[in-house]
Parts: sequence; structure tokens; C-alpha cells
Amino acid sequence: MAVRTEVSAREEGALIGGNTNAATIMIAEKAADVIRAARS
Repeated sequence: MAVRTEVSAREEGALIGGNTNAATIMIAEKAADVIRAARS
């Protein structure tokens, strides 16, 4: 059974400026940690 998980960069909220890619990667890393913890 395949599980589809999506993480959206919309969780960032309104960013005025800066490196939005870095924030998106951090959100994805946190989501991956949560998913790994749930599977073990």
C-alpha cells in the first residue's frame, strides 16, 4: 500500500525577502523527520 505525503511551502507564511529556498528545505526536512518517526 503506497502512502502519498505532500509538504507545501505555503506553511512559510508571508516572507518579505531572503532565501525562500532555505526555508522550504527546512520545512521538508522537518516533515521527513516526522514521517520517519511515525514509521518506526
